[in-house]
Amino acid sequence: MQAYAVAHLRTVVIGPDIVAYLEQIDATLAPFGGQFVIHGGSVRVLEGTWSGDLVVIAFPDRASAEAWYASPAYQAILPLRTKNAVGDAFIIDGVEPGHRAGDVLAPAAPRAASQSSKSPAVSFSLPSRSSAMSALPSPSMSPYTTVLLPSIW
Repeated sequence: MQAYAVAHLRTVVIGPDIVAYLEQIDATLAPFGGQFVIHGGSVRVLEGTWSGDLVVIAFPDRASAEAWYASPAYQAILPLRTKNAVGDAFIIDGVEPGHRAGDVLAPAAPRAASQSSKSPAVSFSLPSRSSAMSALPSPSMSPYTTVLLPSIW
């Protein structure tokens, strides 16, 4: 399954370092099968707000994307971007051919017996209001509240 290196660059200072990065990145991608899918461009915002540039690079699989990012060739030029741009970057898997939106509702692993089979969910923790208002919570108190959200998030 394809994987993608994605960057949302909110600000970029165009100068000699960014020019050097752009001139060298293609050579770092080639050995790993990386190809630009999106590299900036005009955006028409349909919902919410947007600022910055989006960059999406496709790879044959996650292993290739991760090997590219960790490669000595890419690591050598990475500071040229990170010292001159503010943003987020990550690697994400694509979907299998024929993927349909409802496929995300299928459980990836068996659910705990206490979870309803009609509402798959993921769990994460947020600081609770009471702990945020306590200067020094006791060690036995959890400063987090567990929240369940549908797995489509």
